[in-house]
Amino acid sequence: MKIRFLPSFYAVVSAAAVYAFALSGIGNAADPKQAYNYTITKQSETQTSSEKRTTKTSPYEGFAESSYSSLWTSSASSNDYLQANLLKSSFAANNQAEKEESETQTQTTTAATTTSQTTVLTTTTTTPATTTTTIQTTTQTSPPQTQAETEPAPKNLDGDTVGYTYNGSRYEENSFDAVCKIVAAEMNESFETEALKAQAVAVYSYLKYNNENGVFPSVSMKSNVPSKIKNAVSGVYGLAAYYNGDYAQTVYCSSTGGSTNSAKNVWGSDVPYLKSVPSEYDMYDRYYGVQKVFSEDEVRSIIESTTGLELSSNPENWFTILPAEQGGILDSGYIGKMLIDGNSYYMKNGNKVAITGRVLRENIFAFRLNSAKFNVSYSGGQFIFTTYGCGHGVGMSQLGANLYAQKAGYNYLQILNHYYPGVTIQ
Repeated sequence: MKIRFLPSFYAVVSAAAVYAFALSGIGNAADPKQAYNYTITKQSETQTSSEKRTTKTSPYEGFAESSYSSLWTSSASSNDYLQANLLKSSFAANNQAEKEESETQTQTTTAATTTSQTTVLTTTTTTPATTTTTIQTTTQTSPPQTQAETEPAPKNLDGDTVGYTYNGSRYEENSFDAVCKIVAAEMNESFETEALKAQAVAVYSYLKYNNENGVFPSVSMKSNVPSKIKNAVSGVYGLAAYYNGDYAQTVYCSSTGGSTNSAKNVWGSDVPYLKSVPSEYDMYDRYYGVQKVFSEDEVRSIIESTTGLELSSNPENWFTILPAEQGGILDSGYIGKMLIDGNSYYMKNGNKVAITGRVLRENIFAFRLNSAKFNVSYSGGQFIFTTYGCGHGVGMSQLGANLYAQKAGYNYLQILNHYYPGVTIQ
């Protein structure tokens, strides 16, 4: 029996995002004009040795993602707010809860090598009369190097302060101290110095953007700041990202699974410097290809308790990813519109809530999935979600920034200009 899920799509999305970007220079993980019938056969109970997933120890232990404000977890109110205020609110209020959830998950990843390799991608398209299988081959190459820019000098900002919210309380503090503590919570000292610098500029810009709009954003902080992080912050202190002369809203997340998401896809507002761009090295980070297994009973309980929908007795029909031309697969490879047992929405407090990959991850599964870039399969009474990346996916990939510094030799300016195209660092 066939079930409607996301089949070989992520074979296309993930590999295209990682391998094909270097060849094409296009920052989209899926062609929005390509229509697929997302159909796969029920998974075999056994796997070949080449298909087995292995657990690896992350080089980034202790690192986790900055998340969103409560405004951005409410589908009913977020778009109106963001349309009027252009992403004013913080994206970090749910940070701690998501970190705790992330740290309890088993981190599994597809075995990968660092040498160039050829990958075979299989895409199945179905018509009423025939089923055709197409083979596409791409070869991994290194992304193009960009010329290093002249680095601006850090500023003398004695007396400069920023405001933020931490553990529910509002604070105003010397900006250097605040940025150091936030960077220490977002990255650890194992990160490359250039990645730490990029994070420092992003944090400072993010705080200033919000403060200028009357917002004290929610942040994560660590009081014990290593000297490596203090030195990195000192090297870029006072530098910020600007767009058209104003502070940029430099949001960030842990990892983006091969390409970043756009602000429009996530929050409904089109922000010029928050478009989908490639993040070529995400395949090497801890969040690429993480599997989370739920029993059929768990999934039924989660969905029925949060949505009020009554699921059928056939779990193979519980999840359907709509084709790209219907908004199911977004240009960044994240999941847009989908159906739960044939339903495109559910009712919450008298309002219709459209079912999307983001809604499934945040509102229904309460962040138990790392990312809204996923595929899902059903076998032997279990649902297996395989996620790519961690977080909303918008802006800078923190692990991606570190890998660009490690593998491509990017400095912090190159990292920032890559993830926030069109901004000026000064």
